[in-house]
Amino acid sequence: MRIPDEWLDAVLFLGTRSTKGTIRWKGTGFVLSTPKEHLPGVRHSYFVTARHNIEAARREGGLWLRFNTAERAVVVEADPYGPWVFHDDDTVDLGIAAASAIGEFAFPFTLATEQIWTEEDAAGIDFGIGSEVFTMGLFGNREGTERNVPVIRTGIIAAMPGELVDDNTGHGPYRAYLAEILSMGGLSSSPVFFHATRGTKFPRVSFYLIGIIRSHWDERPIEAPSDLPQREWLNRGIAALTPASSIAQMLDAPATKAARRRNAPP
Repeated sequence: MRIPDEWLDAVLFLGTRSTKGTIRWKGTGFVLSTPKEHLPGVRHSYFVTARHNIEAARREGGLWLRFNTAERAVVVEADPYGPWVFHDDDTVDLGIAAASAIGEFAFPFTLATEQIWTEEDAAGIDFGIGSEVFTMGLFGNREGTERNVPVIRTGIIAAMPGELVDDNTGHGPYRAYLAEILSMGGLSSSPVFFHATRGTKFPRVSFYLIGIIRSHWDERPIEAPSDLPQREWLNRGIAALTPASSIAQMLDAPATKAARRRNAPP
């Protein structure tokens, strides 16, 4: 499966400032655009990430975003208390912010709301257990210098949303896909896609956004000491994905739609 190069430009990195004053890039987000209902042909861009990333930035005293423009990567400070909107359901780990609330940017590429997986798509496409998926996001050992350099990871759908998932983070139980995909810390909030070769929107849409990485499970090695730091535990190879349909719910909320109409932060 060949993934278009320009897709990498839709990925943004999230960071906080260390005690030494440098920015540490810790998580992933992406730029998603949606049509402005009252202005045909005009689109409104949003930054999308997990709510837990914004909450962590609030605890650590600041948030920085790094994303690609046509020329280079740009770093901007984004108030973690300011433009961010969370889902009405506290178990949904999502946060969005209108890009215009943070600054005026020319994005070389954005993901589109038309790519979000819907029930209508499910009726015409064979997607389910065992379907191949891929994600793109931050690899902490090589984030890039002049531009963001996300990495691609691949896997399969291990379980469809059904019985609620609880990962013992205090925000569950919640609805999620499970994917057999190696999720590390920097990939938190990375978008996850399914490549369709036919369907209700094909060929206009062939890569569907099915979710974003929320969490994964670790376990302490059997013979390891009981005080072994959790960062040294073994990754169990299963990631929980927040369904992308929850993003569509947020963008369709009356307050968000009204903000688009007046071109103000939601």
